[in-house]
Amino acid sequence: MEQPKKNKPAIRFSMYWMYAIVIIFLAGILYFDDNSMTKSVSYTKFEQYVHDRGVSRITVFSNKGEVEGALTDSMAKVVFGSNFKPESGVSARILAESPSADKMQDKIDQWRQEGVFSGEVKYEKGSDFGPLLWTFGPVIIL
Repeated sequence: MEQPKKNKPAIRFSMYWMYAIVIIFLAGILYFDDNSMTKSVSYTKFEQYVHDRGVSRITVFSNKGEVEGALTDSMAKVVFGSNFKPESGVSARILAESPSADKMQDKIDQWRQEGVFSGEVKYEKGSDFGPLLWTFGPVIIL
């Protein structure tokens, strides 16, 4: 006489799975969050910080019309005051609206000739859908 085969229980969908996915998603956002302090400033202030040798790296976002500067620790203390603590591993950045990428390159070349900026320059052209998905993704999933 043959023994009846026991079927393995199938994984069934329940709302608890949805809760788990959302919690994992939110934990991932917190884990992969950028560890930096950012402040929006006018383009005039941005130029002033570069002239004061307080910007170590520049990133030009051509599709957004923005420019980002990574601040040195000494300039970050000036911009953010006592809120900035370099020993905590937090990086400080400033954002400003920028002229076109061509005009920005001319300005960077001028700063290099004047000797006030010698850091790395990056040009990024990205999609605006990424932040949109991060914002509305959980709502769409639910």
